[in-house]
Amino acid sequence: MRDVLTFSCQGDQLLGIVEHPADGSPSTGVAVVIVVGGPQYRVGSHRQFVLMSRSLARHGYPCLRFDYRGMGDSDGDPRTFEDVSADVAAAVEAMSVRFPAHEIVLLGLCDGASAIALYAGQTKRTLAGAILLNPWVRSEESIARTYAQHYYRSRLASPDFWSKLLRGRIGVIRSAREFIANRKTARQERSPETNSFQAAMLRGLESQQWPILCVLSGSDLTAREFEDHIAGDIRWTARLSAAGCARVTVEGADHTLSESGHLDACMNGILDWLRGLRHSEAVRPREQAAPCP
Repeated sequence: MRDVLTFSCQGDQLLGIVEHPADGSPSTGVAVVIVVGGPQYRVGSHRQFVLMSRSLARHGYPCLRFDYRGMGDSDGDPRTFEDVSADVAAAVEAMSVRFPAHEIVLLGLCDGASAIALYAGQTKRTLAGAILLNPWVRSEESIARTYAQHYYRSRLASPDFWSKLLRGRIGVIRSAREFIANRKTARQERSPETNSFQAAMLRGLESQQWPILCVLSGSDLTAREFEDHIAGDIRWTARLSAAGCARVTVEGADHTLSESGHLDACMNGILDWLRGLRHSEAVRPREQAAPCP
């Protein structure tokens, strides 16, 4: 069951699709709003957000996937993930009106996850939680560091790399120059100016007590970049270790979980975490949900 939901954001009309649980399904007390990674519209790569929202609805979680202003079927001028907090706020309000007996969980992929963290620093609304899937924390230094630590190491361990090298299909000098340049950039100190949005993400998440689920793809450089960014950072570690927080790694998955088995594994992790919210202080559903099969 699905229908169209239109709502206003600073004078522009936004459009989304709501997936509903089947009639008679017991209420979980939680509704999900998907914040897409950009530049994308509400369907997502290989219909990812369609599949995710329908899976959530089948398990009793109403779900909204919507277009930012300037994207898809929504009005307004295009904007980056750093400037969509008002759009996220409007979507949360619209779902709260549509499902007044439910608490809201936000789910975002890539810079959609980053947009959720930035929104956290600009809202006073209490939400049931946030699901951050392969969050985007890109900077020149961090991507160089990630390539140096993960990409080149995996290439050197690959028989296919050496086969292409011996056949002359890989430019040795060019590859060596790229590796040296990335190593040099990776060793540079992090600049507060370069990392301003990353710092704002952390401040936003610290300003809220939302439970957080981090879902990371096992074969994704963006996920490795996020892991490297938070590694050894006391504040990030404390925030992602707070009550109700968890981390799931989908081994072998790419950035958008394009293989159905990887998407299924991701959804299993998300659904397990959502069920756990029923027993936390974050969510007090109006009626107890029946156990999910």
